[in-house]
Amino acid sequence: MTGRLGTALQSACAIHTDFLAFYQTD
Repeated sequence: MTGRLGTALQSACAIHTDFLAFYQTD
């Protein structure tokens, strides 16, 4: 359970980071 939760959290963080990078690219 912890492993699956950790993986989901990593994916969410990666997507969030990519979104911020894309959003802040002017």
